[in-house]
Amino acid sequence: MRIAKTIITTIILSLSLTAQAEVKMHGLPIKIGDTVEEVQKALGTRMEPEPYQSPGTQTAVKKLQLRLKTKGVWVIFEKEKATTIRMDAPFAGNIEGVKLGDSERKIEKTFGKAVKQGNLGSSTTYQYYFNDVTTTEFVVNNSGALETIFLLK
Repeated sequence: MRIAKTIITTIILSLSLTAQAEVKMHGLPIKIGDTVEEVQKALGTRMEPEPYQSPGTQTAVKKLQLRLKTKGVWVIFEKEKATTIRMDAPFAGNIEGVKLGDSERKIEKTFGKAVKQGNLGSSTTYQYYFNDVTTTEFVVNNSGALETIFLLK
């Protein structure tokens, strides 16, 4: 009986921790790992991805990019799968209510302390792991406003 009670308690605790870790993304119908075709369909575009090379780097892996400026969404693909999703203005979606233009204080109030904090030029980055596949990075400009959101593999 005691073992059964311990097992049930463990299951309930792990389910509640899993539920807490799930974060809702609103306004972005794509995710890391989606194919080019899935992204095109979800974003309602017939645009074809173009070759992409990170500034200042050379890589043997062929990367492609699909940038929808009017939606504020930029997707980088490696081996036909989305590995980076970048959201800039005019992206109107949010993650658990945190949207572009919000303060770093709102990010921390919503998600707690970042796993990692760094710098990107004059901006500050805040990294979170909301699942085991994706790193979410919020980029806050020197005025304290959320400027860019990255979803990274």
